[in-house]
Amino acid sequence: MRNDVLATFCPGYSADDPTVLTDKAPNTARSNEEAEVKPVRLVRIQAGKLPNGEGGRLELVVTDGRHDCTLIPSEPALKAYFHENADQRISKASFLGDRRTGQTVEGAPMVGEVIRLDDYRLVVESGPCPVYAVRRMTYMEGMADELGGDEDEEEEEEEDEDGNKKEKAPKPEDPLVSQAEAERILSIKRREVRGEAADKTPVLSWEKMQTTQDNPKAAEKKDNPTAATLLSTASCLHGKYAALAVGPKIFYFFDKPSRCGSVQERVVTLLDTERVHITRHLIIDPRIPTDCEMDIGFGQPAAVAVDGNMFVFGGSPIEQQQVLRMDPLSFATTSLDYEGDEAFPACDFADAIVGCVGGQLMVLAGDLTGGWGSLRVLDTTQIKLEPEATEEQPDVFGKWHTVITEAEVPPPCGPGERKGVFIGHELWVVTACEERLEVHVLDTEKMYWHKAPVTGLRPPHLRHFDAISVGRQIHVLGGQLSKLPTPAFKGEGFVYDSGHDYLYSLNMDRCEWTQKHCHGQIPADPVHMAVAATESDVWVVAPTLDAKTWWRAGAPTLPENYPENKSVKATKFGALQSVFLLPKVVYPPEDTGDLRDRTWQPPAAPTKWEDLEDREYLNRTVWPILQHGLTLLEKERPNRPVRALAEFLLSHNTGAPL
Repeated sequence: MRNDVLATFCPGYSADDPTVLTDKAPNTARSNEEAEVKPVRLVRIQAGKLPNGEGGRLELVVTDGRHDCTLIPSEPALKAYFHENADQRISKASFLGDRRTGQTVEGAPMVGEVIRLDDYRLVVESGPCPVYAVRRMTYMEGMADELGGDEDEEEEEEEDEDGNKKEKAPKPEDPLVSQAEAERILSIKRREVRGEAADKTPVLSWEKMQTTQDNPKAAEKKDNPTAATLLSTASCLHGKYAALAVGPKIFYFFDKPSRCGSVQERVVTLLDTERVHITRHLIIDPRIPTDCEMDIGFGQPAAVAVDGNMFVFGGSPIEQQQVLRMDPLSFATTSLDYEGDEAFPACDFADAIVGCVGGQLMVLAGDLTGGWGSLRVLDTTQIKLEPEATEEQPDVFGKWHTVITEAEVPPPCGPGERKGVFIGHELWVVTACEERLEVHVLDTEKMYWHKAPVTGLRPPHLRHFDAISVGRQIHVLGGQLSKLPTPAFKGEGFVYDSGHDYLYSLNMDRCEWTQKHCHGQIPADPVHMAVAATESDVWVVAPTLDAKTWWRAGAPTLPENYPENKSVKATKFGALQSVFLLPKVVYPPEDTGDLRDRTWQPPAAPTKWEDLEDREYLNRTVWPILQHGLTLLEKERPNRPVRALAEFLLSHNTGAPL
């Protein structure tokens, strides 16, 4: 069956040698593509193995510094290789020895050495790992450090006759695989890391939306400063948008125009999902000091809506302890000042969880005093804004207070490993552990944590993912997959972009994970995307690509000469590049407050003994066991009754505080 599959997908395949093309290969487009002359590649051998002994096939794990894959040299290729390097006494066993560790084998150890691939072909269908079949390879003696690895050597810069330094020819961006092949390899790698999560059911399909927009007319620039600012090219201020959905509309914070009348001017982008229509609104953020030379963003913001108003945290100097309040209709803004309030959540809002329950604003973050067990709460009904505030009657912004939570508090975690969503009176927190995602639930009425009894196929270990709620379900998407290092590849292992081709959903009524494979126009821009959800749909927005928004696993900075995205932007002057829709993730829409279908019960809240009345406290702690002890004394009449009663109480205590 294996030979039949390879013969179907690899025209000209030979069962005797899968790297040799037969003369009967059909003249198809794929055959012509494979017959093209491939460029010479240099790779470093990372590991070798002989699964069937020295008489069987040799399998090599190689890397070019960017990609890792498997090489299977043909027998003729190995014979020629041994003949050309007869003085090294190389055999198949030599590829099991590592020159870097001094491991002794018969002949020169080949692991760590560099070889040149003169004739090869990609055979993706041969297994879960990308495999190259090699017909001709050459030992590059003395070039073991050419690709960087053990010790990166500095190359000497050449000079011309006048002593000027010659410009070196740029190295190829991808010396081993083409862009199309790299994408196929990444898909296979993601599937390999996810394991059983590779669900192929075509249920959900992404759509790239065509947007409309409203912009001021060019003639208004002369007389209207706001129009001139909105008609100037803007950039995403923070590298990633803070998205906030209010009904069918989604607000994105913030853009920074290239032409501003004030350093406090910022742009809020509004997406009307019913019409797929975008409008941009210029606001004044009074939290930004007027004496700043440049608006540098001041950290990632987070936004939440409470009782018809929006509150934006972060995105301003943290030492000022201010929150931006914005009217979603008029876009009027007010700065709420909490300077001196010791309970103010002065934290990094990129990893904080911000939400509301009723009229209570709640912030949870690991870098606050008390960690994840300390909740910062603000009652928004205390905020009183007077039309004309005076010293006698100033504005009142309320006061933050700290609430200590109890029971199974989530443990500390790293950056990007925890997200949370507020649903009803509960906060559901998803945390990336060593191998999978764990779920904790905070009851905000009784302020205690418990671990959700989740079942189903749990998602793999993810970092920097997004978690949103649609109906009675929590959806996890995006982020990065990680794979632990193997003996062949030492160091910190590998990281792959998870992409948006998978959606991990947690049904909160059954506490069950399901995993769905997404199709269609899957978002794949190498940027930090913003995710938001409406009644039954998921919306993803990609900002325009620049050094600040660049986001790709294994590449911390934007590469030079990276190809420009020439597709039509979602906004002509704004920084929204693309808008994607995943429709009907939950359909029909569900009521988030309906708990009638819940099939599990949370554990009882811890008893707060100090809050009980005196009589109830004694009835729940001492009286029951004391009565049994007194009955025992009356019946047995011990010589030391006090000691006997004390021993009885200690040995029969069933959980009451000692």
